[in-house]
Amino acid sequence: MSKPHLEVPFQFLNFAKEIGKCYVTKNQGLLRPCISRAYYASFLIARYVTKLDYYDKEDVHRKVVETLEQLNLPDIADMLNSLRRKRNMADYNLVQTVNIKHATLAVDIAEEVVRKIKQELKILNKTETNKPY
Repeated sequence: MSKPHLEVPFQFLNFAKEIGKCYVTKNQGLLRPCISRAYYASFLIARYVTKLDYYDKEDVHRKVVETLEQLNLPDIADMLNSLRRKRNMADYNLVQTVNIKHATLAVDIAEEVVRKIKQELKILNKTETNKPY
């Protein structure tokens, strides 16, 4: 059974994976959103499982990480923080060039976040990650 409110994050992750398959691209307009979508896919899923999907204040990103730490899930919190830094770099630091390695690393980390959430919290066990978007 699919969870409708989780379809968009998985669409984001699938979009990022598709861009990551473009091994020859140097197009910053593709690579940067790939990193951003990978982060937001894992963030939105983490926000859901931490029961903060209602929370709409500016510090929601920090709050999700803190809640993961309180749930004794520091590995997931660290990966999410790492992805956020990559997303901030991709979205705001236009001086630094993003390459396919940056993009595929972000996708790999996002997939690992989702895998660990499924494993640790067993909340998404029925959600399919390979649905076409």
